[in-house]
Amino acid sequence: MAATTICDTDLHLLKGDVPEVTPGRIRGHEGIGAMTGLGFGVTHFPVEDRVIISCVSSCGRCANCRQGLDSHCLDPEGTPGIGWILGYMIDGTRVEYVRVPRAENSLNTISDGVTTPRTSFSRTVCPPASSGASSTARSVPATSSR
Repeated sequence: MAATTICDTDLHLLKGDVPEVTPGRIRGHEGIGAMTGLGFGVTHFPVEDRVIISCVSSCGRCANCRQGLDSHCLDPEGTPGIGWILGYMIDGTRVEYVRVPRAENSLNTISDGVTTPRTSFSRTVCPPASSGASSTARSVPATSSR
């Protein structure tokens, strides 16, 4: 992990508003890092790639993900129907190394030349915005250009 921050979701966890989060759970559900190893099925990210870790983990295969509802992923890792896993169902990103579930669909590559501080802003904005744009593009019918 190169960088992670705190957000309002973390504040809810600290207040005890989410009872499913067990005592001692490491917080953090998004961040910036570099690939140091690859798990089974990870083919799009070579080791040493710099990546943004999305706050939502999605499998990309279930009915909800195919409809663009990534935050409602039905994959059984975590809680089906909830795409938020890191810092909630499993330990989060405020550590030196983190395992990212569903990495193929939950990471975004950082372009060369983009600095970590500049990327810190993008890590929460870009993944949801990209997902929303893709979802909208799939749901808006094409119009003729007359």
